[in-house]
Amino acid sequence: MRRALGLTVVAWLALALAVPPAWAQRAEVEHPIFGHSQFSGTGFIQTPHAMVPPGTLYGTFSMVIPQEVEGEDLWVQHNGTVGLTVGRFIEVGVSMNNWDSYSGFAKVQVLRQTSMYPALAFGVTNVNTTERARYTLSDWFYAGDNEAEDLAETASFYGVATYVVGPGRATSPSWVVFSGGYGFGPIFSKDNPVFEDQGGGGFFGAVAADFKVGDGAFIRVVGEYDGFDGNAALVAWLDGLEVTLGIVGIDETDPPEEPPPGPTPSNPSLELNRRHAWYFYNQAKLFFTVALEARALAHLPFIWHTEEE
Repeated sequence: MRRALGLTVVAWLALALAVPPAWAQRAEVEHPIFGHSQFSGTGFIQTPHAMVPPGTLYGTFSMVIPQEVEGEDLWVQHNGTVGLTVGRFIEVGVSMNNWDSYSGFAKVQVLRQTSMYPALAFGVTNVNTTERARYTLSDWFYAGDNEAEDLAETASFYGVATYVVGPGRATSPSWVVFSGGYGFGPIFSKDNPVFEDQGGGGFFGAVAADFKVGDGAFIRVVGEYDGFDGNAALVAWLDGLEVTLGIVGIDETDPPEEPPPGPTPSNPSLELNRRHAWYFYNQAKLFFTVALEARALAHLPFIWHTEEE
């Protein structure tokens, strides 16, 4: 908690120093990139932001790939999302986690960014899910642990503020995005829901640098702290097609040397499930995410056409 609070304070101090009054005199150019998180709509890697793109329908697919661990058969985690934005301030959607559970999410932007103040939004994720926790881990990880199952079925609420600085040079526009917030619930307040009960909530934050590299083409470099781990990624965006490659849990290295407690008389399968979850959580993991907005379909070649008479 202290580390999270300290990082949040440092991020906002950096924002105050990075936004001199000169920026207010620049012609405002709309920030072109919104980005999509792994399982909760628009955002960064695992954290949300306070922006809502113009009305659009989008879909995402993400995979989290753990390191190989000798003697342990680890599972790749899959997630798919379909989202819809209404106007410029409402976003709703649903995520499918590991093909076996579903959860809803929503976000409402209550304040638009001005030259002096950041955008502000409130949201909810993990709604009506079936035992889903961070990294989209689902029911088979919990091995009958009623406390963990109840927590993982609880919705997570958050508030987030985001400020975009830019554009930079007119010949090659660039932007810097600062974002920070606080969330309540299992997504934000529990790192290892199978083992720990931290309770309360957690701070999160992100910094991204966006660069225009061509007509309708942009590159984003982003780093974030999701309340438990640091994450980083490189994002390529082209007319509604977005591809993200990165790593989550970069402050983790190898799994702990000692496995969690073994099975109990009432739950003889506990050792297998908890050991897999233990190894999965406590190491850095590669991931990639692909997002496609509906408007990108206009660029696909026509398969059927009518010949001119």
